[in-house]
Amino acid sequence: MITEESSEISWCDDVQAQETIEQMSLSCSQKFIKIGEIDWKESKENRARDIFIDAEHKDSIKRSMLARCTIPMTVVRKTRNGFVIAGGLHRGTAAKEILNEISEIPVYVVECTDIEFEVLGCLLNSKNGLQRSEEHTSELQSRQY
Repeated sequence: MITEESSEISWCDDVQAQETIEQMSLSCSQKFIKIGEIDWKESKENRARDIFIDAEHKDSIKRSMLARCTIPMTVVRKTRNGFVIAGGLHRGTAAKEILNEISEIPVYVVECTDIEFEVLGCLLNSKNGLQRSEEHTSELQSRQY
């Protein structure tokens, strides 16, 4: 269990994410990564989340971080371009606005196939954070897979 403070942010385990990862039988480790190692473009377009960041939701998380509330860690996957967020994009984006590119944050790093990553992202985002809007569902259905 990692319960650490990254500069001004207090992080804790995300029990729901851990359960989902276990249910999918994925290999997972906890580690610290630099915010600058996250591939933000790919994280925003990972097909599990809206193609935009909900600024109100992100700002709410940012206020919680600044108020020293404990925040669940994000879930990422290592790619050739860095790390891509599967779950916790709004938390990661809020942390990015508070910290700098070389600051480290604790994350769950999963090892999985592309298809498993898409399923994981959908499962994590259906249990945590914002639900898909009709607009987002239409966008997903129109994409070429």
